This record gives sequence, C-alpha cells and structure tokens, in this order.
Amino acid sequence: MKIQYHILNEEDYRRKLGLCIVENNPVNEIERELIRIRIFEVRSVIENFLANKWVKNEDFEVGWDYTDYSFYRYGGIYSEKIFCTDYVQTIIAALDKIPDGNDWVYHTVCEIVVNPNGTTIAESTEYRGEFFIHNRSVNILKDEMSKSIE
Repeated sequence: MKIQYHILNEEDYRRKLGLCIVENNPVNEIERELIRIRIFEVRSVIENFLANKWVKNEDFEVGWDYTDYSFYRYGGIYSEKIFCTDYVQTIIAALDKIPDGNDWVYHTVCEIVVNPNGTTIAESTEYRGEFFIHNRSVNILKDEMSKSIE
C-alpha cells in the first residue's frame, strides 16, 4: 500500500491527531498491565528498527512512559542524518510488522542538535517541525519543515 502525505494547518493537524488515537480504558490493574506490555512491545519493535540504521539517544529516542493507555507512541529525532524520508519509511516498516500496526499512531518531533555544548534546550537544538504516522499516512504540521515538501 502506498504511503500518503498530508500537510495540515495547526487546527486540522491537532484535530486529526486526536481522532486517530485509539483510547483504551482499562478497568483494573490486570488490563492496565496487559496494555503496558503491548505498549512496551510496540516501542521495542520501533526502537529496534531505528537502531538498525541510527544510534539511539544520539540520533533518535522513542518515548518511554507507560501511563497513557492509548495506541499512541512518540519519539524525537536529533540529528541531520536521521532527518530524512528513510526515517518515515523505517517507522512504517516497523508498524507493518506489528499485527495491529495500522491502529497505532507514531508522533515525531524533529529537534536537531545544532550546538551540543549549549546549556539549555533552546541553545542546543533547532526545532524543525513535527508529524505523525497513522495507517501508512504521514500527517505533517504546516510549518517550516513542510515548506521544503510543498
């Protein structure tokens, strides 16, 4: 199936992101633990796919909190070498390996490290935009990053 790209304004982007996230409402600790295990499995698949091409914590990070019980994961990219279409294709390939991968949303913020010696995040990184992937669809927030795509 072909990958689709959509560039959305802020309002449409946030609305679509909210609509794509499948919420789970566990009623007891057993259900919560089963969902946490599933989230860990999905996170591990994505992280392993990325780590086959790039360096964890230097080029990318996959979010690690497990208090949200939705089919939503997130991550960041931090280097120029991962700031490319291969990253998107790698995430989609990882989601394709997951039985319910089309139900998951993977949200990425691009914060490229431009000054590793900076004392604050603002001094160290340059925001390049954000996007989320759901069901082989890449939804890009219309901002500086999307200008190079249009």
